[in-house]
Amino acid sequence: MGNPLRLALGLLFCAAFTTTHDVRAQAETCGVLFEQALTSAAANCESMSRNEVCYGNVQIIAQPQTDAADFVFDAPGDVAQLGAIRTLSLSARLEEAQEWGIALMKIQANIPDALPGQSVTLLAFGDVEVENAVETDAEPPENTEAANPMQAFFFETSLQGSQCTAAPDSGLLVQTPDGVESVSFTANDVQISLGSTAFLQAQSSGEMTVSVVEGQAEVTAQGVTVVTPAGSFVRIPLDEERHASGPPSQPEPYDPVRMALLPIRLLPRAIVIAPPLDGSAESLAEGGTVPAAGEYLWVNGTPSAEGCPAGALTFVLPALTPAGPFRLSGEAFDLIVLVNAAFGDPLPPSAVSSRPEPGTYIVEFTDAGGVGRHEVRVINSTSLEGTFGYTAQGCAIQVPFTVTRVGD
Repeated sequence: MGNPLRLALGLLFCAAFTTTHDVRAQAETCGVLFEQALTSAAANCESMSRNEVCYGNVQIIAQPQTDAADFVFDAPGDVAQLGAIRTLSLSARLEEAQEWGIALMKIQANIPDALPGQSVTLLAFGDVEVENAVETDAEPPENTEAANPMQAFFFETSLQGSQCTAAPDSGLLVQTPDGVESVSFTANDVQISLGSTAFLQAQSSGEMTVSVVEGQAEVTAQGVTVVTPAGSFVRIPLDEERHASGPPSQPEPYDPVRMALLPIRLLPRAIVIAPPLDGSAESLAEGGTVPAAGEYLWVNGTPSAEGCPAGALTFVLPALTPAGPFRLSGEAFDLIVLVNAAFGDPLPPSAVSSRPEPGTYIVEFTDAGGVGRHEVRVINSTSLEGTFGYTAQGCAIQVPFTVTRVGD
């Protein structure tokens, strides 16, 4: 399935190039601007110390504390003391104004003074507002043991996703340093103990999400603590003033396509973004329904295409149809196993499996042509149903299918 599908779609979209050239050019321009923003921020914030904030890339508006003297934080490359900052407001207008705000902070949090070279990296990017909840010479906020700058903060990110397909959604990346087992801080009244790297987003009167892309976190709100492993995220409801109004949810697999866009190259410690929770075939099969061993027949249902050139389905559908019956072993199972058995051709190396709930399996991937999302549900030990989906250059194709055991 993998190679024939990608070849068919590639030929299809090449044929439609003349009608999609403007869209592609816009995406490429946006991607170049995004890369320029990252390069600029890396150069501007190359040298920083603990409890400092760097203006990485436009546009950032900083509001100082009332007692901050000689405060300057107006242009890329400016560095200020964290304790002098009250709020930072970043904007994300890559296509309209060639702006994508980036601010880099080095936070002591609860790291002892005896470890002077160690700090938590807090990277804010896109459309974000961060408010320091620790004022100079003030008592620590509730639920906070220390009073170092930005040990506690409130923040909000744009509800709208990135309008540039090459750029990540707005948010905060937090990374703890080597040699420190766990660091604690408070965001929107949510206590987070982190020994790794996490991505945070939040909207007032909505929810805050903590996605752990490496390592593990303990997320506490309303007296409830949830251990959040790499590859998953938890949700915490927020009131209109961005305070936690309920406990964290149980961990859910995150979207690997969204996580892959995160600007992790600006972090001091190199990491590999974890696959979604329960990404291995063994863990996917554990506790879920696994199809019985035997011979299976794949039948496609009525497909759909939106925003595609004429004849797209006729051109692509043969690549989504197995040549005939195939066998499943009855052992470890996920959607990659199913696709390989049915089509005899692996999905792209970027393909990542997840199991949002027992019996439901998802594969997501990106390739040179676009983005694929395939899903299958195990109805019982001898029947399955699902959909193939692929989107590229505004053309979205969905093909429903059923898989039924037809023999031993």
